[in-house]
Amino acid sequence: HLRVALVTTHLPLAQVPAAITGPRLDKTLRIVNADLHTRLGIAKPAILVCGLNPHAGESGHLGAEEKEIILPVIKDLQSQGLDVRGPVPADTAFTAASLDGIDVVVAMYHDQGLPVLKSVGFGETVNVTLGLPIIRTSGPAGPVPTVCRPPSRPLSKWCVSHPQPPARYEPDSAQASGPAFPA
Repeated sequence: HLRVALVTTHLPLAQVPAAITGPRLDKTLRIVNADLHTRLGIAKPAILVCGLNPHAGESGHLGAEEKEIILPVIKDLQSQGLDVRGPVPADTAFTAASLDGIDVVVAMYHDQGLPVLKSVGFGETVNVTLGLPIIRTSGPAGPVPTVCRPPSRPLSKWCVSHPQPPARYEPDSAQASGPAFPA
């Protein structure tokens, strides 16, 4: 199964770099890790993190976000025992070699991760909002008022495009730790 999670969702591209912060990335990766573990039963999820810039910044030559924000968060989570890898260039993150042994790819923004998912499974994907105390799903183009997936169409791919609660959702501390993936 190809699983993709996003750090940011529907933002204009010009606003994405400012939205990639250490706390936001940390929270996203923790939610993804927790929900893959509790909802899908993956003992230690392997998380591959894309860089923001082309070639994951090329050591700062093409942007500093990888060195200043993304890599420090990854190293901190690794030191706590999470299997988080990266940052990797987004243009090679979805190759068979890069995906080998990976449970989910975390992309920095919508059009970095979802075109790949939709190109291999449009109409067969399901969007699962992570980090909520309830299971919230929708079809590949938003909520579907009738049936998300007819019985004749097997669920073969996961589209995880909202790893954080929407801004309008204000959980208390007990709810915030709740899982969101179906078992």
